[in-house]
Amino acid sequence: MSENPQRENGHVDIANELVEALSRINLSAYESRVLWCVFRKTYGWQKKEDWIALSQIVLMTGLHKAHASRAKAKLLARKLVTQTGNKIAFNKFYSQWKELPKQVTVTPIDNKVTQTGNQTPAYSGNQGVPVEAPQKTTYTKDNLTKESGSAKKMTDDEAGARFRSLLTEQQWCDDHYANKTWEQGSALRSDDRVEFMRKVRLVVATVSARPGFAKKIYHEVAGLVNDRGAMATKLTPQEKEAREIFREEMGQDEN
Repeated sequence: MSENPQRENGHVDIANELVEALSRINLSAYESRVLWCVFRKTYGWQKKEDWIALSQIVLMTGLHKAHASRAKAKLLARKLVTQTGNKIAFNKFYSQWKELPKQVTVTPIDNKVTQTGNQTPAYSGNQGVPVEAPQKTTYTKDNLTKESGSAKKMTDDEAGARFRSLLTEQQWCDDHYANKTWEQGSALRSDDRVEFMRKVRLVVATVSARPGFAKKIYHEVAGLVNDRGAMATKLTPQEKEAREIFREEMGQDEN
């Protein structure tokens, strides 16, 4: 890198309206770093989208592979970036962006739990930094029915994007293998593809309330694709090796 960067040596053009929108949205440190990587790899080359490998994000941001993968998944879930196949793009339609969910935090001054959105509650002097209070969501039949109905209303592409995002977010597999699973599953013959999409939607619908069950269905999805021979023939030796390294880093076994 140059000690004296100049605009003529390359620059990123971002509309003022987008800069103002970005100044109003809360991003985690990791999300911000990955988003700037997307800007550099797309707008920095006067492109709207590009195939940005996770390894490129890791190299540019300095993040651990797992952290980079999760940050990218969160940006996809919040609709700041979009992914079509292997190509990633910044979503300039900021009305579609999703804010961080409101959090419950503890205020050390009077030990009261307050609803604060994304703001940091006040605290004073020597009374420690506010900490996030543990939250427990109670799931009812109505909740589960609503989630299932929401998944059914998604288009195949929407369900696929959410499915791929969940796989990396839950650390069930890496970004590359998630994309491979989706691509090869989408290419299955009619009856097999119907079953593949049914299981994909089931994962999306149940992951929040029943993550263990959703993970089991994900393994069935992967098994379906593998049984039809798609993944076995499409994964190169290097990709298989990368998959094993990811499993070792995440402490996963084959099941």
